[in-house]
Amino acid sequence: MSRQDNASVSFILSILAVCQCGASALEIIADKKQNALLPCIFAVDQFNMKELVITWQLTLNRIVVHSFFDESDHPEYQNKRYKGRTHLFPKEFNNGNATLFLKEVEDLDSTNYTCFVHIDDGKDKYTKHVNLKVVDSSTDEKMDKNTRLRIALVCPAAILLLYYLHLPKKTKGKYLGIYS
Repeated sequence: MSRQDNASVSFILSILAVCQCGASALEIIADKKQNALLPCIFAVDQFNMKELVITWQLTLNRIVVHSFFDESDHPEYQNKRYKGRTHLFPKEFNNGNATLFLKEVEDLDSTNYTCFVHIDDGKDKYTKHVNLKVVDSSTDEKMDKNTRLRIALVCPAAILLLYYLHLPKKTKGKYLGIYS
């Protein structure tokens, strides 16, 4: 992955982090055969990576989608439908980000997911719920205007704030009326 791609992924993950704040369940809409990011943001304090346990499961039947502990992924616990289709972003763990990447979503992927984050110091446990809705925009069942509007309005303030924070310092001053 190039430096620009890494910056883009970090920027998108930052947007997801801000968008998820205060949300108990988040709905993600993804086009069939495209990739999806399922956000899981947790409060972070100093922790040892050896103590971090992240498990993504289907909410209803607890099928394991992705498992991470002892500083590595454990595909041996993963359901075969998800093998080779998921990964986390370990460089983001220290930022409290356990977002799941799901490759080439299918109709069967439309369901509720639960992210469990446990820091094995006996006190910190986090649970986040995400509902993934897979749509097929190539058929007559295209997204209606309300769905498109809902997607367009997801956390616009957060997106603008993060965009502003990524601007060069000189440019920020112009927006605040401060000139160096």
